[in-house]
Amino acid sequence: MRLSVITRFFFVCLLFSLCADQGIIVSCSDKYTFTCLINLAYLRDYLGCTLPIEVWYAGDELSERSKDLLKGCGVEFKDLCQIYSEAPKKLRGFHSKPLALAATGFDEVILMDADLFFFCDPSFIFSHPRYLETGAYFFRDRLEVKYCAYGKQPKYSAFGDWSPNYQYRHREALFRELIETPSQYVPIDWRHYWTKERPSFSNPFPSEHQESSCMAVDKKKHKQGIENLLLLNTIRRKEIYSVVYGDKETYWLSFEMAKEPYFINEQPPLRLYGEWVDKDEERPSVEMVHFVDGKMFYANKPPIDWGRDPLFVNSSIPVYPDFDHLLDKDKRGPTFEESIELNNLLFYYELLAAE
Repeated sequence: MRLSVITRFFFVCLLFSLCADQGIIVSCSDKYTFTCLINLAYLRDYLGCTLPIEVWYAGDELSERSKDLLKGCGVEFKDLCQIYSEAPKKLRGFHSKPLALAATGFDEVILMDADLFFFCDPSFIFSHPRYLETGAYFFRDRLEVKYCAYGKQPKYSAFGDWSPNYQYRHREALFRELIETPSQYVPIDWRHYWTKERPSFSNPFPSEHQESSCMAVDKKKHKQGIENLLLLNTIRRKEIYSVVYGDKETYWLSFEMAKEPYFINEQPPLRLYGEWVDKDEERPSVEMVHFVDGKMFYANKPPIDWGRDPLFVNSSIPVYPDFDHLLDKDKRGPTFEESIELNNLLFYYELLAAE
């Protein structure tokens, strides 16, 4: 019965095989429509990206109103519920990303989060030497969350009240079950799961490894890896998600299980600091800025905070006065009607890109 679920999924995926060879997929819901709209419009109009884009969603989580707004970016909509039999609520959030990656008909895929902001046309990653060599380009997660000494809590834990040592030992056991011996593609600082090392205050281990908000994958080179990815995020999802944060680690683990090559970007994400227009405010930052070969590639959040004044990564960028009516501090964010004011927002992004 369980095997038939995967078999049926991949059979339906064949229906999408007539798509273009390369493309971008993004999972989106009504919550992220405005952010997705801005980022895709910037990707199209200012970065000149011509790759076809698929917007994936589950059932009614993306309304017709949201679709109407996103249509202007030249996207195609895909409903996971039409190819996957699980309840719609289980296909949402980070659950949808690995399933969309498995289901898309693109041979070569750039997966991006709806709130991800590119600093350049991402299509160049398909010609990067490391991608051509391995067929998979992954990015590291932030280094802030770490396992430390026995019985002590890390500064931040996505796993509630679990002690780091308890969590680490269960993760270690699972990783060893999935992968007997790590390959050359596993970064050196991730290999402690297969040694007798233990985290300590002097030698803490990061508890997050891969960032799943963006990646590039050649599915032709990773057929078994994609099948493993589906397995970990469906049949074994509860078990996997109990020791890792959502889908993040399932990508490199799946390819490692299949003994298929992949590349982990060597530089972890950085935090860029800017300044609020109001000098009395606390100095803000844009977190999770990822670099490829020393150049900014993407950030996990657009460099703007809708509840306050615009955040400029480079303080030399002038304030654009037409933002004022969109930046009411009493508002949680812009409404759908305000989304038609793309000219003002894209002008800001153009200035940012020029720097």
